[in-house]
Order: sequence, then C-alpha cells, then structure tokens
Amino acid sequence: MANLGPLGVNFQVTTASSTASFRDITAQVLSWTGLGFEANLEDGQAFGISWQTMLFSQFSKIQEITLNTLYDDDTSTGVRGFFMNATDVGTEKVMKLDFGTTNAYPKFDFLVKSARVLPARSELIKTEIVLQPTGAPSVVTT
Repeated sequence: MANLGPLGVNFQVTTASSTASFRDITAQVLSWTGLGFEANLEDGQAFGISWQTMLFSQFSKIQEITLNTLYDDDTSTGVRGFFMNATDVGTEKVMKLDFGTTNAYPKFDFLVKSARVLPARSELIKTEIVLQPTGAPSVVTT
C-alpha cells in the first residue's frame, strides 16, 4: 500500500453539459475538506421509548466540499473562469479526483454553492469555493 501525500492528489473539473476536456486546477488548490460520504438519518423514536433511535432513510450523499485556492485570474486555466463568475453559482459541474493510486478515479457532479474572493493585506489573493455534490459518485478510468 502506497502512502501518498498532497503531490498524489489532482483536481480536475469540467462543465456538466460540455464535451470539453477537464481543467486541472490542482496547482491552485491550497486545502480542501476532503471527500466524505454521509447517510441521511432520521429520528425514529416512538412514544414510550426513552432512548433516541436513529433510522437510515435509504438516502446517502457526498458531503459538501470546500476548496481553498489561490486566485488565478486566467479565465482559461484559473479558478476565476470556472467558479468566480456570478453566473457560475448554482450551476452544475463535474469533478474528477485522482489520488495517484490506480487508474480508477472518483467522479461526481456538483453545484457551485458559493464562491468568495478573500484579499488580505500583504498576502496573495485567495478564494473559498463551496461545492455541493449531487447524485451518486462514479468511478472512471480516464
């Protein structure tokens, strides 16, 4: 089993309705919240039961993902041209992650929930982009 660091992770994005190739934004990503899965649970405590009972609702989801990136104003390669336009918020896009382990990559659709530019004095401009995955992930080989 290989132990990989951040050099083994690649972030690639494209638009959901496009046949365009994926855009590699790896060099701009500073941190992210990771790829997590969650079961939707519901309180199933009936009358007369003194302990909470949680029931699986038969729905699962990919947890919300936050990307912290460097701001790159190149509209053809940077995050600005893909996430930072007002019309990008609410649009569906696709992400493919490469963890550097095999030729199998998790891929999922997501909505751009929010995008913020975070300028600070004496620092490079950064962004915070919140993605809400939709649907089930798939595993692709290309």
